[in-house]
Amino acid sequence: MLLSQQTTDFLTRVSGKLLYGTIILLAVLGSLSYPLRNQTVVITVLVSLFGVVLAKTYSDTVYDDMKLKRVTPWSELAQLTLKQSWAMGSCVVPVFFFGLALLGVITQARAVLLTEVVLLILLAFFGFISRRLSGGSVLQSIAIAAVAAAMGRLVVAVEVWAKYLPKIAPS
Repeated sequence: MLLSQQTTDFLTRVSGKLLYGTIILLAVLGSLSYPLRNQTVVITVLVSLFGVVLAKTYSDTVYDDMKLKRVTPWSELAQLTLKQSWAMGSCVVPVFFFGLALLGVITQARAVLLTEVVLLILLAFFGFISRRLSGGSVLQSIAIAAVAAAMGRLVVAVEVWAKYLPKIAPS
C-alpha cells in the first residue's frame, strides 16, 4: 500500500474502534422514532456512544484486571477511556447532518438518509482499510468492505423492524 508508516499506524489503531462505534451508532439511529427534535437526536447519539465507550473501557479493564490479577488504579481509568474515544469518531456524521437540519438547511428526513448513507460508506471504507492493512488482497478487502456495510445495513433493518413489529403484529 502507498501509505506512510505513520498513517498506517494511525489507521491500524483506529479502524476497529471506528467500525465498532459506527455499527453501534447505526443501531441507535435505527431505534429512534422520527420525527424528533434535532437536538434530541444529537444528544441521544452523543450520550449513547459515550455510554458504549465507558462500557467498553469497563469491560476491557475488568478482563485485564482478572487476567493480570490486579486492580487498575482510578488514575489510569480516565486514560483508558480516552484510548477508546475513536469509537465515537463516527458520531460526527449525524451531529453534522442533524445540525444542518436544526439550522433548516436540510429536512430531518434528508438528515436521516444522508447519515445512514455516509455511515455505511464509512463502514465499507474502514472494512476495506482494515483488511488491506492486515495483509488481505484487494479482492478480499472489497469483500470485507461489502460485508461491513451489509452488517451496518442489517443492524438498521433489524432495529427498524423491531421498532414497528409490535404495531403491525396481529393481536
